[in-house]
Amino acid sequence: MYIPVGVTRPITLLAQNLPQPQSGQRTYQCIFSIQGSSLSVPALRFNSTSIQCQKTMYDYEGSDISDLPVDLSVVWNGNFVIDNPFNIQAHLYKCRALRDSCGMCLKADPRFECGWCVQDKKCSLRQECGSGGGGGGGGGGGASHLSPPINDHGGWMHVAGGNGRCTHPKITKGTLQKFVDDLFETIFSTAHRGSALPLAIKYMFDFLDEQADKHSITDYDVRHTWKSNCLPLRFWVNVIKNPHFVFDIHKNSITDACLSVVAQTFMDSCSTSEHKLGKDSPSNKLLYAKDIPNYKNWVERYYSDISRMPAISDQDMSAYLAEQSRIHLSQFNSMSALHEIYTYIAKYKDEILTALQKDDQSRRQRLRSKLEQVIDTMALAS
Repeated sequence: MYIPVGVTRPITLLAQNLPQPQSGQRTYQCIFSIQGSSLSVPALRFNSTSIQCQKTMYDYEGSDISDLPVDLSVVWNGNFVIDNPFNIQAHLYKCRALRDSCGMCLKADPRFECGWCVQDKKCSLRQECGSGGGGGGGGGGGASHLSPPINDHGGWMHVAGGNGRCTHPKITKGTLQKFVDDLFETIFSTAHRGSALPLAIKYMFDFLDEQADKHSITDYDVRHTWKSNCLPLRFWVNVIKNPHFVFDIHKNSITDACLSVVAQTFMDSCSTSEHKLGKDSPSNKLLYAKDIPNYKNWVERYYSDISRMPAISDQDMSAYLAEQSRIHLSQFNSMSALHEIYTYIAKYKDEILTALQKDDQSRRQRLRSKLEQVIDTMALAS
């Protein structure tokens, strides 16, 4: 029988002709001889052929011993030892012992039921994966994937589970490097895109620059952060982390772990702060540490190139939006989109109406009056 250390569990034994304790006689005991010491565990006789050693947590010393055979005997009424003709032993084991890498963990005897916990980066029992505890099934050691997944037990790898294949983070990074570079260069480029830069991006970035000038914001980091938050970090990170939002694909735990690292690298590339890394930094941060400065240059160049492009007039922008609406007329529910916009307007009605009244261009187009008519119409409809 195989018993993981650090886990409280009963042990059921089969036998023959087990005596029934009488009044005044002591009950059964399971005696385990562990590294020269005896551990006595109360036992319950079910019937003449079955006995159960009650729930107990077992342990032994030595992180370099993965499997420790221990002698087991069953005692009745204090000193009567039940025969053990087949010399049955209990095997205590630690998943973590001598298995500090994914590969070594998955080579363990299948009877141990050990698997590699991606989240905790250790060899453990399934129920211990993600618990954060050090129990008998756990242990430290090398990383298996680029980053730990979040889903419940989705990051526990076991040969019998069909996901028992380890990958090394540096090897995986080397395989994906070209694709990551191509993705980042395509996103942060006005020329190497395969298509022209959407007018909406230029129009939006110019609007942010105008607002910065209007409020006398000269700090480069603030302007940079505004642009990063409104497009790369709001849109692209979500697509990178969740490709199934756009494509009809299945994203398993290993893919999710790798995409989490790419998404984190993308976010770090958009940051203006300096990333100080040390020996205790997580592996997913260290993997792309040397590449991030180059990616940051791409982001800065991207924002700079857009700022030097010819400005987009309001008329051109309106015509562009009208054309996009015509092209995608049958693909979206415009009424649903308008309702979402109105929900936002209704929540901040007073602030929006006040802002429209103060803005010169809005007053010329009588936008406050038009919006008030919309609000009144919606109020009557509801």
